[in-house]
Amino acid sequence: MRSFNRPSPLMPVVALALFGCTPSENNIKVNDDVVAIDEDGVPDIEPNPTTVSFGSLSVTEGASSSQTVTIGNVGTADLHIYSVELEDEDAPFEVGAIGSVLVAPSAETTLAVTYKPVTSADDTTFLLISSDDPDEPVAEVELIGQGIAPVIDIDPISYDFGTLYIGCENLQPLTISNLGNDELVVESLTANTASTDLVFDAAEDVNGALPWSIAPGASLDVWVDYAPLDEYSDVQYVTVTSNDPAAPTVMATQKGVGALYGETVDVFEQPINGSTDIIFAIDWSCSMYDDVANVGSNFATFVTTLAAMDADYHVAAVVADNGCILGSDPYIDNTMSESDQQSIFSTMACLDYGGTSCPKMGGYTEAAFTLLEAALKSSNIGSGGCNEGFYREDGTLALVGVSDEVEQSVNPYTYYISLFQSMKADPDDMVMHAIGGDYPTGCGGNQPYTGFYEATLATGGTFLSICAADFGSNMEVLAENSAADLTSFELTDTPSKTPSRSRWTASPWSRAGRTTTPPTPLTSPTATSPRAAPPSRWTTRSWVTARADRPLEALQLGARRAHPPPFALQGARVCGLGSSQGGFGLGNLRRVERPEPTPGPGQVVVQMSAMSLNFRDLLMVEGMYNPKQRLPLIPLSDGVGRVVAAGPGVRRVKVGDRVCPTFFQGWTSGEPTMEKLKTPLGGPLDGVAAERVLLSEEGVVIPPAHMTDAEAATLPCAALTAWTALVQNGGVRPGETVLIQGTGGVSLFALQIVKLLGARALITSSSDDKLQRALALGADAGLNYRQEPGWAAWARAQTDGRGVDHVIEVGGAGTLEESIKATRPGGAVHLIGVLSGAKTELTLTRVFMQAIRLLGVLVGHRDAFEQMNRAFAQAKLRPVLDREVAMDTLPETLGKLGQGDHLGKITLRA
Repeated sequence: MRSFNRPSPLMPVVALALFGCTPSENNIKVNDDVVAIDEDGVPDIEPNPTTVSFGSLSVTEGASSSQTVTIGNVGTADLHIYSVELEDEDAPFEVGAIGSVLVAPSAETTLAVTYKPVTSADDTTFLLISSDDPDEPVAEVELIGQGIAPVIDIDPISYDFGTLYIGCENLQPLTISNLGNDELVVESLTANTASTDLVFDAAEDVNGALPWSIAPGASLDVWVDYAPLDEYSDVQYVTVTSNDPAAPTVMATQKGVGALYGETVDVFEQPINGSTDIIFAIDWSCSMYDDVANVGSNFATFVTTLAAMDADYHVAAVVADNGCILGSDPYIDNTMSESDQQSIFSTMACLDYGGTSCPKMGGYTEAAFTLLEAALKSSNIGSGGCNEGFYREDGTLALVGVSDEVEQSVNPYTYYISLFQSMKADPDDMVMHAIGGDYPTGCGGNQPYTGFYEATLATGGTFLSICAADFGSNMEVLAENSAADLTSFELTDTPSKTPSRSRWTASPWSRAGRTTTPPTPLTSPTATSPRAAPPSRWTTRSWVTARADRPLEALQLGARRAHPPPFALQGARVCGLGSSQGGFGLGNLRRVERPEPTPGPGQVVVQMSAMSLNFRDLLMVEGMYNPKQRLPLIPLSDGVGRVVAAGPGVRRVKVGDRVCPTFFQGWTSGEPTMEKLKTPLGGPLDGVAAERVLLSEEGVVIPPAHMTDAEAATLPCAALTAWTALVQNGGVRPGETVLIQGTGGVSLFALQIVKLLGARALITSSSDDKLQRALALGADAGLNYRQEPGWAAWARAQTDGRGVDHVIEVGGAGTLEESIKATRPGGAVHLIGVLSGAKTELTLTRVFMQAIRLLGVLVGHRDAFEQMNRAFAQAKLRPVLDREVAMDTLPETLGKLGQGDHLGKITLRA
């Protein structure tokens, strides 16, 4: 809608009235008052035509049509036009500027009306022309047009399979229909799920190979097969990409849950009499007094449970930095009375000090890994050591961390897992357990026990909440899991006549489970164990679920879990689809396993703690940035982490340093070359969306110490791009004026850098809310470019007609011409992005006649990164963050990045 308003001397609606016995053309009735008019006459509006038909236009081709409406005055007085607007503001018509709002008698003016349909529809509305014509205060012009476009529909858009018995199967069609009036082209379909129980079938044997063409009113079916193998909830997202201009991407959701039909009990006798060494590392910081007391008061439950298991155990606790176990006894064992065990443990754990800090507590009290490393070092457990006799090489080793804080040892948990596993011939003979704050949010004011939590997952251990109401149960479970021989249980017979796939879904520490089968009874199996020992009084039962089409498979309990794998675009076969799938697209972004990186000469391994998203990452994943990019590829270029390993000859950083990777791994300084520009992370080189990444020591820098991990993760691309444009290339000086387009990551860094340099910042945005926030960040003036597309004139007005010194140009084809108009002679336009397109027709006269510099901007080199970090550190500058999300949400979050609803950077927790 476009409005033209001016003050009106009379009411905007007037009407002729009759007075006396005969009509008078010289009287006008306004409400109930009679006003006499002079003999000059009255205006009389006459629009032409009264109906404008634009015909049928293709939406997919971006067609539009403009027609002229003439507004004539056939009256005898000047016609004043108050406003011209659309009756339906949402109709896809646009009203152009009117030639004149004052029309003399017998004269006329014109305006253009443009129709640009957005979807398949018969569009109609009225153009309303308000004037001071007394008998037709609002003249109407009917506008008619038809949009020609496909319209995609997926039915059902959301489907719930409900609850299916495990081993059963349900097949559900998804009908893709064309509700529009033009041919629908389905370009791609992707299914994204973490479950193997939901399988998507595009039915290409029936529908043919993609892309598919669907005529108006026609449809075709694809299929989702649900066959649950466990009792967990399953969900799948099917994304369909088409040429529907209004909804190019549509997502359908399917979900379901499996349930057991029936059960029988399969009992395994497990011999537990092998030797087990158990050592607690106890945090004695002041916030732990009550928690340590809880451990101590329930220790009797712990030893009672061990005794009932007929376990051969050594138990100890360490609190001192030197790792020496306090007291005269280096361990507790099953030859002692329960009261003696309780007393000795109280001494070891420093419980005798009842609510006051243990005098032996040192700097490592919140670093359980470090305490355990000290306790188990060879000089302490060997002959003559302070812990001699506790450790037995042929036994299992259970390590227990107890803390209400984040684990604070200097090395990552993976280092300590490898260290303690190296003490055993079989790595599975070492397990880690923890009592700590709930992961990932903590509990009751206690921090999540990160570090130790991951170690319990990786070694098949148990994580127990320090906030548990029943600490006795915690200690009982801990005893069972510390002394239990967690090895494989081999079934000796088929679970039933027909089912033939078994899946163990019990926890490694489960004492009881069920074997799921139809009512057919099972032959009673026996357990096998690699250790020869008399059977204990403990039995275990385990879940087994069945599928009829797969061979029998027993999965080992207590197997160590792999580290969380990186995300990668896959080019390989996807299990369950029956054909080669993969390639670009968010649907092909999934977690994969990669070998542990090992640093070579001049290389470092960085354990990532946070990553940041850029629009480039989305384009790369979708195949729009470099369609020739080789796959598989780990995406994302920006992040931060700590060096956990260094190869020979590394000098620039050391293990433990917090570092950011550089965007161009091969560009450390100087001018760019083609070879240097072939080294960006996230394509063509593997990026940082991984737990650990292998980098050159020349390709990392140390970020400002005052920034959080989330803040530091945003620096490598967006911040350095803005710095390169304004400082390295532009040389912005105090008092200059910089026009910044938008409020994305680069633009907000540019705003902060401009103010840091003492310059003036003008900013544009499509959102009034974002403009207000930009002004709060220091922008000197802002403009909503949707409301005022010709913002070059505004920018010149802000500089007294001179023009701005610099423009941060991120729009590309749709904004470059306006940027040039806004720039002063001799000024610079810094070309950073092409959000509105990469190709444009450009009038170059102004560029060379006014010596305007068009500068292409790249992410800068490593030396510029370090220079920027020093400036940010000195100014204590903090990046603007929109939100921080979990790494598991990467595909979904990356997909929403293009919507532009964020202000500042979006970061991921590793």
